[in-house]
Amino acid sequence: MTKTVNAEWVDVTPDFAQSILDIGSPNRKVSQIDVAKYAADMAAGNWTNTGEVIKFDQQGMLLDGQHRLSAIVKAGITVPLLFVYDIPRASQDVMDSGRKRSLADQLAMRGQKNCNRLAAGIKAAHDLEVYGKPRGYKNDSVVTMLGWFESNLDIVNSIQPVSKALEAPVRYPAGLAIAMHFTMSKLGQEEANRFWHVLGYGAQDSGVGAIIVLREKMMTVAADTRRGHLTETNHRAAFTVQAWNAWLTGRDIKIFRYRPHLGDTFPVLINPEGI
Repeated sequence: MTKTVNAEWVDVTPDFAQSILDIGSPNRKVSQIDVAKYAADMAAGNWTNTGEVIKFDQQGMLLDGQHRLSAIVKAGITVPLLFVYDIPRASQDVMDSGRKRSLADQLAMRGQKNCNRLAAGIKAAHDLEVYGKPRGYKNDSVVTMLGWFESNLDIVNSIQPVSKALEAPVRYPAGLAIAMHFTMSKLGQEEANRFWHVLGYGAQDSGVGAIIVLREKMMTVAADTRRGHLTETNHRAAFTVQAWNAWLTGRDIKIFRYRPHLGDTFPVLINPEGI
């Protein structure tokens, strides 16, 4: 039996979106992080209608779509959305119960390998490029990450050179390792490969002392079951930049220090060509 669906496309202005939100409805708490992601995609022209709809019950109350509507308000632009009406309120209990496609899922669908590591590397490299440092668990949208990846496909070539450093006893985080190698390789490919080879395998060569000190530091962190602040991504990244800079300039380094709570700024990678 075929039933008629009460639906229409609506050009949703910020004012109209706000008016719907102002009515109020029994929805989950709004995630401002998700709203910010959606708004950024909308403002950048990356928002794509995927067939997901704004749902209303028989009384015209909003059942699903508050994050998209809030994003339109935040972005301040008009976005076409598909409205569907007369949805039974009981159906709200099972809305959004499916797992969303992750960045790793999207990469696998595009034929990439090592997708979990690659996804983590894309996120960290994007953060280094856009924000100047890793941002931990803060994420931009999958659409944003995929757009960045399409412009930086060479990041896949940074998986193999760091592979040894991911293993015991160093156990460097895969995503950060890929991102750091990729960022370093844009400054100097040979230097980046050498740095990560020494970090992963160790070496007795002269002139690599700073990398060996970093290797020992990472081994200590990996063995520390208490973990603590030294295991934070931004600390590992800062220590890695400090080791890179010291190695390239021929300086010895004995202690790594990064104290953002005391005003320390995140260090910047030195370009080998500028030495």
